[in-house]
Amino acid sequence: AAGRAAAMAGATGGGGGSEDDEDLFAFIGRLDAEAAARLFGSCRWAALGVLQHLGPLARQMVMRLLAVGGPTPWAFWESCVTAETAARARLREARDQMLALKVLVSDRDRDTLSLRPSFRDQITLALADDDTQRLPWQDENIAKRARGVDLAKLESRARRKWTAILHFIVGSSEFRPPDARVIKLLVSMGLMQHRADTLHPKITRAGYHFMLRDIHNQLWLFIRHYTQQVERPESVLQMLFKMCFCKPGSPCSAASLDRTQRTLLDDFELFGLVSRDSSGSDIFYPTSLGVNIVFGQSREEKMAAAARAIDMDPTASGATGPPPVLGV
Repeated sequence: AAGRAAAMAGATGGGGGSEDDEDLFAFIGRLDAEAAARLFGSCRWAALGVLQHLGPLARQMVMRLLAVGGPTPWAFWESCVTAETAARARLREARDQMLALKVLVSDRDRDTLSLRPSFRDQITLALADDDTQRLPWQDENIAKRARGVDLAKLESRARRKWTAILHFIVGSSEFRPPDARVIKLLVSMGLMQHRADTLHPKITRAGYHFMLRDIHNQLWLFIRHYTQQVERPESVLQMLFKMCFCKPGSPCSAASLDRTQRTLLDDFELFGLVSRDSSGSDIFYPTSLGVNIVFGQSREEKMAAAARAIDMDPTASGATGPPPVLGV
């Protein structure tokens, strides 16, 4: 499917817009102050995910600001590095990254920096948590209520669902057409369009360029479309950050999901990002597709996926998400 799209995209020429190249963290940079406060305010996983994305110097600044607890003059930070131009430039880059990701609050009149309160509080709670194995969406009885899952089969079904969507976009009949909700979404995103002379919609120029992206970027484009349809996009982002700290195949409870997230969960299953419990309970199981939306795959995970694709390692279980931080 990707090969066919590459040939057609080459014929049509051009590339996607700059907004299409925006990742999740760049999207956070466009949130207003109130949305950023809500993003971190009730979700430690969002705070931990952003912390993990920061560069080493920025993370060090976060730890120092946690200890200080209040505004810190910019002159203090400059005194912490040498007067070399390169060192000062790296310090400014770290500051700018933290400001862009809504981690810092800047008082320009006083020339001070402080952590955003909601971000600071969630990182502090994570540091103080005694449960070093805590995962999102867990409750006391979930282990008893959950059924055992075959991780290899779970991953295989997930990949098949996603592959079927890609084949449908390029007009392949190798797989059954996806759910009507998926088709409607493909059309609303401009990846396909209806024509009077065809039964199914046809791929558009935007659809060809979509096919040339890596899988995690493709999935993010779907998620970004959701954020444009809801009143509070931070609810969608919170769900993504929580998923990135899950383990593929681990049971999760949907009891605490809000209305937006429950709708998103239904569509996630159509894309192969999660698997719902067949018994009709509120339990779902993230797949590696869902776990890796935020951070993508490590080099080792990409090599393992390539090996599975050519049947070198058919029993490999897939990605496990980002390494834990701050004892989580």
